[in-house]
Amino acid sequence: VAPDNHDVVALVAKIAGRTVPTTIGAFSSRPTDRDFWCADVRKAAEKLGWRPEINLETGLRLEWQRMRQSLKAG
Repeated sequence: VAPDNHDVVALVAKIAGRTVPTTIGAFSSRPTDRDFWCADVRKAAEKLGWRPEINLETGLRLEWQRMRQSLKAG
C-alpha cells in the first residue's frame, strides 16, 4: 500500500521531531489535481532494470541529515 500525503507528513514530522499541522482542504483544487498520487517504478524496472535501494523513510532521513549538515556549513 502506497503512503498518502498524510502518511508522508507524519513521517517527516517524526524524522524532524516536530509537529507539522495540516488542514485538509486548505487550498482549493486545481484542474490538474488528482485524488491520489503514487510513484510507480514498474516502468523503470522493466525498461532500465532500476529498482529503489532504500525505502521512503530511509530516504527522508538521509535527506533530512544532508539538509541539516548543509545549513550548518552555511
